[in-house]
Amino acid sequence: MRVFDILEQQAQINPNKAAFGFKKDNRWETISFTEYGQMANRLSIALIHAGVVKETKVASVTFNKPEWNILDMAILQTGAIHVALYPNFNFEDLSYSLEYTDAEFVFVSGKLLYDQVKKIQQHNPKIKGIYSFENCGYSKSIYDLMEFTSTREDSKMLAWYKGAVKPGDICSIYLTSGTTGKSKGAMVSHSAIVKTVNALKDIYDINYTDRAISYAPLSVSSERSLNYFYQLNGICTYYAESMLSIIQNMQEIKPTIFLGSPMLLEKVRTGTIEKTGELKGISRAIFKAAIDFTARYEPQAKLSVSARLLRKLFDKIVYERIRGIMGGQVRFIMAGGAAIPPEIMKFFWMAGIPVYEGFGMTECHVISVNCDKRGIKFNTVGPLFRDVEIKIEDSGEVLCRSPYMFSGYYKMPEYSNSCFDDEGFFKTGDKGLLVDSKYLKIIGRLKDIFKTTAGKYVAPEVIEKRLNSSLYIQQCIVAGANEKFISVLIVPNFINIKKFILNDASGTLTSNQIINDERVLSEIQKIIDEYNIDYSESEQIRGFKLLSESFTIENGELTPSMKLKRHEIEHKFKNALVEIYA
Repeated sequence: MRVFDILEQQAQINPNKAAFGFKKDNRWETISFTEYGQMANRLSIALIHAGVVKETKVASVTFNKPEWNILDMAILQTGAIHVALYPNFNFEDLSYSLEYTDAEFVFVSGKLLYDQVKKIQQHNPKIKGIYSFENCGYSKSIYDLMEFTSTREDSKMLAWYKGAVKPGDICSIYLTSGTTGKSKGAMVSHSAIVKTVNALKDIYDINYTDRAISYAPLSVSSERSLNYFYQLNGICTYYAESMLSIIQNMQEIKPTIFLGSPMLLEKVRTGTIEKTGELKGISRAIFKAAIDFTARYEPQAKLSVSARLLRKLFDKIVYERIRGIMGGQVRFIMAGGAAIPPEIMKFFWMAGIPVYEGFGMTECHVISVNCDKRGIKFNTVGPLFRDVEIKIEDSGEVLCRSPYMFSGYYKMPEYSNSCFDDEGFFKTGDKGLLVDSKYLKIIGRLKDIFKTTAGKYVAPEVIEKRLNSSLYIQQCIVAGANEKFISVLIVPNFINIKKFILNDASGTLTSNQIINDERVLSEIQKIIDEYNIDYSESEQIRGFKLLSESFTIENGELTPSMKLKRHEIEHKFKNALVEIYA
């Protein structure tokens, strides 16, 4: 089976069912599987006439929209390779990615991206055509291509192209995050994706009436795999307008399932805590008690009779409102991408929204997942996915082997071979262990773990995720390699600090004033003191510095997938670190 066979299958089984939903002129509209298939076929023929052949690289740079799916299937049906790029790449990364992947045709959203690719084309002659995802006056669009009038011979030609595509052929190149340098292109076959999508049925209990919402970029392998999974099961995927409008969009379409990022989950939890701070009297007391009560949740554990009665009360007054924030009909959330603190997991589970945390990589797809069918344990990423094998080296590195593996890095054969051991296990670069001989626990990236002068090894991600769950911390990075103690650089949550600590609703205080305010420094110190209670001396934070600006992709401090570029951040703020260790 090839990826595009999913569409052909659904166009036959569910011809009139909605495949995708999108908002246009302030109204939600949908396209059916039949319309989806017809547009993909027309676009495939147009691409062939434009010069696309098997293994041609076609790039897309856009936020999620049905046109992305139409293009995706159109590319794959010709045997070409889809290079889906992050829409938030800066100019340098975009230029590098198009050059490195040998992209010949590029589809973009918006005039800004079009102008950037047009500029890149001036020194990259491999780019033969640039098209827009929208009808516009400055470029030929995907809709112009789909107006191509095909003949019976064209249909026969497309059938021949599709027949020439084999399951083992490469269908996509994913650009890895590039936390330590330039991104690498992970080549993924039709077979790896289809096997992953089919195996997901063993994990998630979904049905025909489910509705999914999508907001994470489809250039991310996890979001894209789930997108195909939804299609395979005839489920309509609604595309959020943006990350800023995700909560509003959820309340409009009332999704039942979706892939949730730790950032979104924390946003909902923080919003509930903020709401508590605004209430008065008995209402505030009940909300606070309900939130504190979530800490008592344990998977498979039964509550006492009194606790069940209390939960029933809290459910009616508080938890029902939490579910309402996300539309009120969410059956479960699939989560991954970064470790989720146990307090966030307990918050959602107690509120009646199961969160199934899993672990995977672009190169391996899914490795492990917490789920009802196989078992759930907080602070782990669950039991191994179907047909996945792992082994843990003496260094603690997790190695993985499965049917879902990538086919190597583009134009990097020697490096690709070095990423596997003699038995074909991929070196993930993550340090981990098995809990109860069943549940995989990821400690952190091996390259990020550092040693202090006391000889103690520190996994910064564990500390960072704990601190980032605070109401008053937006971002942070832990440092301390070859130092006597560990420290942390913190970007405060200025909105919450102004609201709850400084009572500066009018916003007259500047960021620099806030990070030097004694009340703020005192509150942050309390958060660190509370953290230190639970950790050994070698893992305790002995110094911190507040920063006035957030870490951003544009400033080179975050990857497009929002991972920290540690070396760049520590170099940029080296003076702050010098002050801490002086």
